[in-house]
Amino acid sequence: MAALLGWAATTRAPALRVPPAVSLLLSGVMLAAAWRLVQLHRRVAGSGDAAATLIFAGMAIFGLWVARGSGARACRVGLGRPPVALASGLACRIPFGVGGVLAAAMALYAAQRWLRARRRDTREATR
Repeated sequence: MAALLGWAATTRAPALRVPPAVSLLLSGVMLAAAWRLVQLHRRVAGSGDAAATLIFAGMAIFGLWVARGSGARACRVGLGRPPVALASGLACRIPFGVGGVLAAAMALYAAQRWLRARRRDTREATR
């Protein structure tokens, strides 16, 4: 899916309904998630804070783009297929904005943990 979104952004596919930068951002989020899944599969030591920082930061940027970006916004509401209803305006912007703020808070927390662990590892390596 990451490759497909990247391809759609670089070729400016007509079916792409977001700016190419947004598509590339989501492609990067998917690559970071895949990177972490490979780490987990290979049982690589680490907390995953680096991947979590990248994933949450990307999701925060996307959510805040939906909430604060210019132009009309429309989204589908509901579970499963087909969606229960189509929503637009504030009905889309508010939930994505709240999600973006929460994702940003989680990205900051993961970044803090990641930097703290790197400092600790650096101190231990110099002893």
